[in-house]
Amino acid sequence: MKRTEFEELAQDLISRVEAPIKQALESAGMTVADIDAVEMVGGSIRIPSLKDRIQAFFGKELSSTLNQDEAVARGAALQCAILSPSFKVRDFTVQDITDYPIKMTWQATPEEEETELVVFNKNNTIPSTKVLTFYRSGPFDLEAQYAEPENIPTGINSWIARFSVKNVEPINGEPACVKVKARVNVHGILSVESAYVVEEVIKEEVVEASKAEAAVAPAEGAEEAAAAPVTETRKVKKLVKKGDLPVVSTTSSLDRSVIAQLKERENEMVASDKLVVDTEMAKNTLEEYIYDTRSKVDGVYRDYINPADKEKFVQDLNDAENWLYDEGDETTKSVYAAKLAELHIVGKPVVERYREVEARSIAARELRESINQLMSQATSTEEKYAHIPEQEKNSIVEKCSKALTWIENKDERQSMLKKYETPAVTSAEIRKQRDDIVYFATPILNKLKPKPVVVETPETPATPAPEKAASEEETKHDDSKDMDID
Repeated sequence: MKRTEFEELAQDLISRVEAPIKQALESAGMTVADIDAVEMVGGSIRIPSLKDRIQAFFGKELSSTLNQDEAVARGAALQCAILSPSFKVRDFTVQDITDYPIKMTWQATPEEEETELVVFNKNNTIPSTKVLTFYRSGPFDLEAQYAEPENIPTGINSWIARFSVKNVEPINGEPACVKVKARVNVHGILSVESAYVVEEVIKEEVVEASKAEAAVAPAEGAEEAAAAPVTETRKVKKLVKKGDLPVVSTTSSLDRSVIAQLKERENEMVASDKLVVDTEMAKNTLEEYIYDTRSKVDGVYRDYINPADKEKFVQDLNDAENWLYDEGDETTKSVYAAKLAELHIVGKPVVERYREVEARSIAARELRESINQLMSQATSTEEKYAHIPEQEKNSIVEKCSKALTWIENKDERQSMLKKYETPAVTSAEIRKQRDDIVYFATPILNKLKPKPVVVETPETPATPAPEKAASEEETKHDDSKDMDID
């Protein structure tokens, strides 16, 4: 079939593209003359006849510079960042709207003849809140549904929800004034946020009026007095909120038991998908290990594998590769893990011995550096170590000496072994030896110097002042009575 024949057969379908374009222009209040440029995105840009039809409608060259997936991903990421409180983005307003008008219906009452109202019109910006006023003497129901069911997508229920306002009672024998607050949130979901009763009360308000308004106008030419405010009161009617009313919602959503079943099915599918991913990852891990290890057996691992095991290990790697592309192409995660574990029996010790050469050298050097540093501090004559008892300093020297002897013996034993033999000491053991002496010596060397003892000298009591002369004469011994007079 030629393209022209196919386009003739599909002409009825291709012509339908103009209807949604006309509807979009009408909804936006625009005409074709208001359009400056037309950008086509998606798979339809690959259909020449469709492009020709759209180009003829607008009378302009079409552009197709945007990538569909990239445009959607960037737009979604930007909108998420705008909505999230965790991100700060450049000011960019995205105003969402309701594509389909929503109306509320209710039972007629003697006070109200109307039974429905379009609350949220088409292209109403969201989020949006509307307050509806009803006069009722008892509980009542509101039903929300799409106002134009013929325009909603096929298979969508036009009935949205029922909202029952409870505990409504007349006030003073008259129908109560009930306010119902309906809201469409940022996600386009309709709800009744609250319902409450308001009552009309008369209150007195203070009104300020100038003195000039109340007094007689002064005589012509007289000096005008400053207008002093005087207070007046007037009665005004106000609506006062009396109390909230309970609202029971019944929506077209699925029953909770059905939702629970669907969630369970979804979790099963997630677990199944995860198992597929994990299985593929286990297969890739096995494949990567086979290629990587086999290439290194004759390379960097050559000296670290026992010659007696080398030939058999290479053969095991080749057999595993052949199995992977034959019987093991479609198997389970556990089988791949078991096959990898078999190869690790020989391969893992080889890799560890190879890595230990460098790690052991670094750990031994760090151990010797710590020993030298700690022994230098323990034998130092500096003032900051003078307060530490000699016995504790000697214990540090003794422990460091034992550690130095230990590492020298291990190095000597290691030098006698071949690279493919089990090491005499590992880097982990050397690091543990270093940690032991550091944790032992650090508290001793960092011991605080004791504060000097302050000796308090007792205060000398003050010498009493000499007594009066008169007192001295009273207590003075009269030597004249004992003298002999010739």
